[in-house]
Amino acid sequence: MTFEKVIIGAPLKTVNAGPVLPPSKSLLIRLRLLEYLSSGKITTDAHSDAEDVLLMKNLLWWIKHCSSSRIPMVVDVGNSGAVGRFLLAALSAMPGKWFVTGDKRMKQRPVGPLVDALLELNADLSYSGRKGFLPVMIHGKELLKGMATLKSKESSQYLSALLMSLSFGKEECLIQTTKELIGDHYVRMTISILKQAGIVADIGDECVKIRATNCKVVNIPVEADWSSASFWFEVAALSPGSQIALEGLNRESLQADAVLPEIYEELGVRALFKNETLLLENTGNHTDHFEYDMQRNPDLVMPVVATCAGLGIGCKFKGVSRLRLKESDRLSALAQTFQSAGLHIKVENDDVFILEKGKFRPVGVIVTFDDHRMAMSLAPLALISGKIELGNPDVVRKSYPAFWEELKNAGFEIMFK
Repeated sequence: MTFEKVIIGAPLKTVNAGPVLPPSKSLLIRLRLLEYLSSGKITTDAHSDAEDVLLMKNLLWWIKHCSSSRIPMVVDVGNSGAVGRFLLAALSAMPGKWFVTGDKRMKQRPVGPLVDALLELNADLSYSGRKGFLPVMIHGKELLKGMATLKSKESSQYLSALLMSLSFGKEECLIQTTKELIGDHYVRMTISILKQAGIVADIGDECVKIRATNCKVVNIPVEADWSSASFWFEVAALSPGSQIALEGLNRESLQADAVLPEIYEELGVRALFKNETLLLENTGNHTDHFEYDMQRNPDLVMPVVATCAGLGIGCKFKGVSRLRLKESDRLSALAQTFQSAGLHIKVENDDVFILEKGKFRPVGVIVTFDDHRMAMSLAPLALISGKIELGNPDVVRKSYPAFWEELKNAGFEIMFK
């Protein structure tokens, strides 16, 4: 059943909860693709009902059964940047005819640097619309030995896509890139998975060499999702006396958003691992103004901005330009949402986001811009306003389908209409 809005009421008592986190979406999407590319040698026992993970799984099933078709298979990736970019590279190296497309928003999210790199490896791709964006027509074939150049800062997914798709070819390939991309947490995650499967990537300062290697049989566990944990850090920060226990997170995680304890220490949350459980406790001590470079953590901007708004403090984040290219234009979405709630926002040079100190006063049903992180970031603000109404609550299915149920279990009142 689809609902138009959700009304969230603040808990009647202090939050003391142990919400269940979903497994890492970033890890699972990679593993679903690598399971296919390795012919089942790379596996995982982890499961998720997140829409992006299910989308990858379902598309790979159809790809398997349509590879010999003379008619190009339509591969509709919806608004999943990871699924779209990963499959764009994988299908280029896979026999078959493929028409990769997406929804209206996905057609506004760039793929040009990835297509350019694939063309350097003799891939057969052509745009069927605006250059640099989906849809793209692919005549898949084995890619040639050679060198590709990838310098774009738009998305680390481009490099991860190349690393995974080239790891199962017969030829050695060299990718010329940047120190920044090689050091990206999500690229390191991809390289780590490949290493566990015996696939070696030789890493230089500004290049990565992929050598043809026999993949070994391996079952890879999947930790909980740090990005999804951010909403519970927010709850802890906005609920005096709260205590929240999170299971399944890895303190040595390669997920970029594992910096949450560092960030929220300044926002009044103490986070300590006790055995395998991360305990969050509201300390009541937070800074009056918070600044952070979010270049490596774009998915944390929304919940941290919402936390600062709820605490009534100002914040300034640099390195936020990639928010323009996410599921929504998140810079515009944040500005519109918090300005309508009586707060002052500045966006400078598309790379600096400033929230001035003020009181959060929501009015009416707040638009969530078809963005899962917007909906989940705004929900805990019911702790400040007593009640909050959000449109399109089903959007959380993209990454955290059980979010509303877990919020209810934590004492929030949840009513769908």
